[in-house]
Amino acid sequence: MKLCRLTYFSRALVDTSDAAAIDRLAANSGARNALFALTGVLAASNDAFLQVLEGPRAPLCNLLNRLEADPRHEGVIVAEFRDIQARVFPAWAMTVAIPETPETTFSYRSLFDKSGPQLLGVFDGRSVAPAIGEFRPIDTTGDTVFV
Repeated sequence: MKLCRLTYFSRALVDTSDAAAIDRLAANSGARNALFALTGVLAASNDAFLQVLEGPRAPLCNLLNRLEADPRHEGVIVAEFRDIQARVFPAWAMTVAIPETPETTFSYRSLFDKSGPQLLGVFDGRSVAPAIGEFRPIDTTGDTVFV
């Protein structure tokens, strides 16, 4: 199976400081993603979402179409959509990357000038919450994101 990576960011239209709501979003997404062998991680900060999704091309294309129509955000910018040899985030159908320090926050505007690989660096210094809500990890061996 050929794998692809989709990295995008968007302007959040929901309160990204509401950790419980973001956890519910990730839990619901993880349940759907697991059905299509998709894995990934979501970061929410200030007025922006940043998400990396990995898996087969067709399910990623379908998901991107749904994301672009999702009323919880606007201004979806695809920074990367390419074939990959291996997943960077193989452990989670979906999880949330939580900032460890104020320096790891970001805004929609601050993400504009970054390429897909540079956006992966935004996840450095964040821990993940693999046990949120009804989230069921594909592989529970990982508990921290290192890029």
